[in-house]
Amino acid sequence: MGDSAKRATAVGLCAVVLWSMMFGFVRLTTQSFGSALGSALIYSCAAVFTYIGYRPTPLRRLPLKYVLFSGGLFVFYETAITISIGLAASSAQTLELSLVNYLWPTMLVLLSAFDSGSRASLVRALPGAVVATTGVVLAVGGNNNLD
Repeated sequence: MGDSAKRATAVGLCAVVLWSMMFGFVRLTTQSFGSALGSALIYSCAAVFTYIGYRPTPLRRLPLKYVLFSGGLFVFYETAITISIGLAASSAQTLELSLVNYLWPTMLVLLSAFDSGSRASLVRALPGAVVATTGVVLAVGGNNNLD
């Protein structure tokens, strides 16, 4: 395995570890600073560190529609998820939110299959989406009904 493959594997493993720690980190931050200020603090620091370490493409070189639409969706999603974590009444509710958050990749796969125009790809993606959604519903609901 070459150096670039090892580096990519290490970056991928770090991404998984950071993703799994995100909800706990957001919960601790919002408990200390409040839900709105905590989320603003997290994403402001992330933007600064990304700019320092990665130097992303300047925004003026990207299409304006793309920046506004994608950026708006990102800001809405992240604001909604962090404020909902901050407003969760207990750690159990935070855990439920983290499980529900794992449904977005399922939605992404379904929308991609739908957008492909191929009925076969949608039919192939549907069983996995049903299994993923059922798993989240069972994990969140447990022996009780969903509330």
